[in-house]
Amino acid sequence: MPSLERFPIGTEQVKLAQEVGFNSVIHYPIAGGLMGVLVGSKTVSSEQ
Repeated sequence: MPSLERFPIGTEQVKLAQEVGFNSVIHYPIAGGLMGVLVGSKTVSSEQ
């Protein structure tokens, strides 16, 4: 499927998350690498 071919893989997802300010980002592949879970945290400023 063309849309799946363009979807970023785990390492690319980690990089994208880090670029927008997430830290401690980890990608856990599941189902033999067919899917994955991306986990990250982001510090939120109290001055909003």
